[in-house]
Amino acid sequence: MLRRMRLPNPTESERRRIAGGPAYTVLLLAFLLHVSLGSYAQRAYLPLGIAYGQILFFFGIPWLAVASMGLEPRDFLAFSWPRGWTWPWIVLAAFTGFLLAGGLNSLNQWMVGPDVARLFDSTRVLRGRPFSEQIGVALGVTLLAPLGEEVLFRGYLLRVFRARYGATAALLLTSGIFAAMHLNPASFLALFALGLLFGLLRLASGSILPALVGHGLQNGITAVAVLAGLSSGVEPEIDPLVALATVAVTGPIVWLALGMIGRVATPETTEPGLGSGTDPVRVELDRLGSLLWIWIGAALVLGALLAILR
Repeated sequence: MLRRMRLPNPTESERRRIAGGPAYTVLLLAFLLHVSLGSYAQRAYLPLGIAYGQILFFFGIPWLAVASMGLEPRDFLAFSWPRGWTWPWIVLAAFTGFLLAGGLNSLNQWMVGPDVARLFDSTRVLRGRPFSEQIGVALGVTLLAPLGEEVLFRGYLLRVFRARYGATAALLLTSGIFAAMHLNPASFLALFALGLLFGLLRLASGSILPALVGHGLQNGITAVAVLAGLSSGVEPEIDPLVALATVAVTGPIVWLALGMIGRVATPETTEPGLGSGTDPVRVELDRLGSLLWIWIGAALVLGALLAILR
């Protein structure tokens, strides 16, 4: 599958230079700050709390890690524009991936039972709030959540893990962590599949932008459906045969679209953003210290806004 989709393993230069970069430290730091300070910020005022966690922790910490190693974050995290002919296939993969995830989510909810499914219904964050706050939450989960999560998982971790373990292991590992970190057993299958989809979009196209589009489309369609009253949360009865049929129909279409992206796009045969050196890159404390002031400044500004709105 990976060979046909032109997803090469890292070069020897990439393995030597970035395989030793901080990965689990970045992941643990982002997660712990998100569940502590981020959760507190969301309780204070949810729309700004979402921005607080996604910008400062999921986006900001990987960006700081790359910059503190003396590398160019924009190139390292693959903020490049894929070939124009890939976009129809990207949209097809993202939309059918939404349907595929819906089928898997229904199967997952059927397996865990309706009580657990209702307990972990993630769409509840959009209900029972003033309309202006609902719009803010919808924009946050559609725009900022994809940006933060994709930079952490498909921008930073996928690249470092690929340098260490190869493309297949990196895809599986980042997808599993992505699904587990949502702490939602009723949606684990769908989240794992979406993690694979976003990772394949990232590697097949050579850019993180298709993963951002796919993630934003997934969250945005769900948010619009809830706001429009088209979705009331967990259905009381889920037909597993319908869910299986949905997966059986959409799965091959997603596979086809990803394969076409791999054919017409320019995948990462050589990784950008490593500079001209040959030695392994390491976090430089002096550079990190100067960059931290920018991060602290952003944290203080967002914290002040939270205090005012609270």
